[in-house]
Amino acid sequence: HVSYLGSDVASIAHEKAGIIKPGCPVVCSAQHPDAVGVIEKTAAARNAPYISATDTVLVVRKGLNLLIKTPTECYPPIQLPIQSPAQLENVASAVAAAEILRDYHGILIPVEAVVQGLTSVRWLGRGQFLQKNPPVLLDVAHNPSGAVSLVAFMDEVLRDRRIGLVVGFSEDKDAVGILRILAPR
Repeated sequence: HVSYLGSDVASIAHEKAGIIKPGCPVVCSAQHPDAVGVIEKTAAARNAPYISATDTVLVVRKGLNLLIKTPTECYPPIQLPIQSPAQLENVASAVAAAEILRDYHGILIPVEAVVQGLTSVRWLGRGQFLQKNPPVLLDVAHNPSGAVSLVAFMDEVLRDRRIGLVVGFSEDKDAVGILRILAPR
């Protein structure tokens, strides 16, 4: 994103915060502190309520199930088709957005619809097992933070199994930074 949006986190956040509309709630997942500052400031300037998804929605993995709780709802346990740890933040954001639609706009999305949406998600190339035995995992981690999430996922799911990696990078990616994270695994 650097070549399009800016050379540091705050600059990139400023460009992305351009989508914030006056008076419309902003649901934000966990971000770098510099990004949060920019997003909160932009939201305040546009009188847009800022909602931190990860502060509002508790998502806990228990085995293969996710347990989801908000101040107003307790969702039934679900199994997410995409198992990578990074998806916990995405679940929090989706649930927060559904509840914001209810709370700020009166659009009622039944718990069952949220659960169906979460359990039917397909995101090819993110924590996707192409086969189970032997496990062949496809993940398109393309930056160091994605590589950290991928390693956490592999540690959780594959545990101590030895793995081989096949990697490829676009010219604009931090290949060295990503490989430093993946290589020890």
